Amino acid sequence: MAERVIGSPSGHTGGIPHDFGLPEAPLLRPLGRARLLRPGLFPELRLQRGLFRPDAVLTLMAGTRPRPNASHRGWPVLRAIPALLRGPAAADGRERLETITLVRQAAASEHRQDRDQVGWAGLILRQRGWLTPALAQRAAQLRSQLAARRIGGTWWAPSPGAVEGCAVVFATPNAAATRAMLQRALDQAGAHRTVLVARHPADWARACRRLGVRLVEGPVDPWPALEQAASLHADAGSEVAVLAALLGRTVQGPGAATVPEPDADRLAAALLILGSRYTDPFSGASLDCEAYLDLAAGWRRSGDGHAGQEQAAIACCVGISFWKRRRIAEMLGAGSRPAFRKTAEAALAAARRRGGGIAVWPSRAPAGLEARAAAAGIPVSRVEDGFVRSVGLGADFLPPLSIVLDRAGIYYDATRSSDLERLLATAAFPPALLARAAALRARMVRDKVTKYNLPPGAALDLPRDRRVLLVPGQVADDRSVLLGGGGVLPGLDLLRRVRAAAPDAYIVYKPHPDVEAGHRPGALADAAVLRHADRVLRGGSMADLLGAVAEVHTLTSLTGFEALLRGKPVATYGQPFYAGWGLTRDANPPARRGRPLTIDELVAGTLILYPRYIDPVTLLPCGPEIVLDRLAGPALRDVNLLVKLRRLQGRLWVMGQRTAGQRRRPARVRNIMS
Repeated sequence: MAERVIGSPSGHTGGIPHDFGLPEAPLLRPLGRARLLRPGLFPELRLQRGLFRPDAVLTLMAGTRPRPNASHRGWPVLRAIPALLRGPAAADGRERLETITLVRQAAASEHRQDRDQVGWAGLILRQRGWLTPALAQRAAQLRSQLAARRIGGTWWAPSPGAVEGCAVVFATPNAAATRAMLQRALDQAGAHRTVLVARHPADWARACRRLGVRLVEGPVDPWPALEQAASLHADAGSEVAVLAALLGRTVQGPGAATVPEPDADRLAAALLILGSRYTDPFSGASLDCEAYLDLAAGWRRSGDGHAGQEQAAIACCVGISFWKRRRIAEMLGAGSRPAFRKTAEAALAAARRRGGGIAVWPSRAPAGLEARAAAAGIPVSRVEDGFVRSVGLGADFLPPLSIVLDRAGIYYDATRSSDLERLLATAAFPPALLARAAALRARMVRDKVTKYNLPPGAALDLPRDRRVLLVPGQVADDRSVLLGGGGVLPGLDLLRRVRAAAPDAYIVYKPHPDVEAGHRPGALADAAVLRHADRVLRGGSMADLLGAVAEVHTLTSLTGFEALLRGKPVATYGQPFYAGWGLTRDANPPARRGRPLTIDELVAGTLILYPRYIDPVTLLPCGPEIVLDRLAGPALRDVNLLVKLRRLQGRLWVMGQRTAGQRRRPARVRNIMS
């Protein structure tokens, strides 16, 4: 049957050859895990299980031999393999099937010379007249974006280390071919500037020690070698060779052969645009390669850090509560398996052994950890919950949907600069990013999204003839209070200042939900609060309350930021991360800040560029928009037994405090009110 180009029903590929000598709309029997393939990948193929005679079988199995139950009937085998442009594995190691290309493997009954694997890109490259000027221009732009974003192959894998000016050899399963490439690299660069990357380093350890060659275990991120190596040595069919061809680089193959350089735009069009299929891992919808590249670029940014500062791989975490360790590990990056330790000595030992940095929860950092890590040359990052966290309280043992990882400091510590402060002070905010920030802000306001997203309470009954001010309560020992309060105390001290600044206003005080739940200190007696405020409002949704008040007066609470999203005036009495940028009235403005920002620039830096998010359904890195989708759906509404027991513990503690308060005020509360 003649090969042909069939128009794709999805309309975005410009036509893909799918027949491989099969009839149009072939009937395929999926074998094994192939049934997991998403329908959006192959809308023109018919997949069916059962007793019937298919036109071919479809498998995900690696290798060149089809399963016996297919080969003895003489059926052709189509093997789905991951595309060159793809993302990392999910945090739990689940197989990813959102980008696929097809390879045809002949049945065992066919002649040996016809049993070579032929893929979509190969079928396209054999034909003529398909590369139109518009498609060539699209391919050139795609190659440029690929290089700028450094996406392709196993880009999420560890770096091979220093390779600048080196000859880098990528081992093949053929040992003789690898030895020939290694010898050629040694002749060109010498042993001290030759690097061998091998998936099975034990097979090459003795030879590399004898030759004085540096051995690196693969897979690795290929981009440092593609950008910095003096010469590349790899099999012509390897991903490294294909990526090099797309970049216009020469690759030296086994022996003395040099991999020919095909026309890069023609290869990009055949392999990436026409010869691969892409779906959105979050929705399952079909994507074109540019849209998928945008998605993968977001994953790359989340692993590389922000504000131009690359994050070291995290080898060890310190001070992380047991109930959030799994989620923190999932958000630290693809394939991350950090050790969890409690002491500085154990953390430093783990970081040295594993060769990475340390992430520490600041409020539970062991004494002297940062100084000792600095002396040892081990980078330390501070990790905290992000600004859109969960449905419910973190103190209820609900794991976060976002975190921040900060090398310079941490966003709430006003005593020193943080990555967020540097980002807001120096970053460029292009129009596309600002448009995304504006859409995100509008959606958060529309959907009433806040940090904890608690359910609404009773209808609010606030006066309409007075200016209503909200003073959000804070946890007494919160780090933002201790490091960003500027000498002002939460609770009564703050309420006195607000009343002095607005003597005629109607002041609403809302206790912090963690305090109300009985998990954190900072409880105030209503009688003491009402000497300065007009009302104590407990429970309910912060989003509803923000919609009803005229202004927010706060020390360092995130509620001030959430009020800015809704266009509410905000007065700060401490130094929260959102103060000092021209958007708030600040009683004590931070001296380091001063760059005027728009609200969308603040949102872009704070909610898009700074945090890391994870999709709780797929366990993939994602943007804030996906988290908002999950918050609006049913996926996060169910809680486990641990959360239920934690909530019961909090209720019992509150009941005990109220009973004790009738006899004697607890010492912790007396100190806050004094």
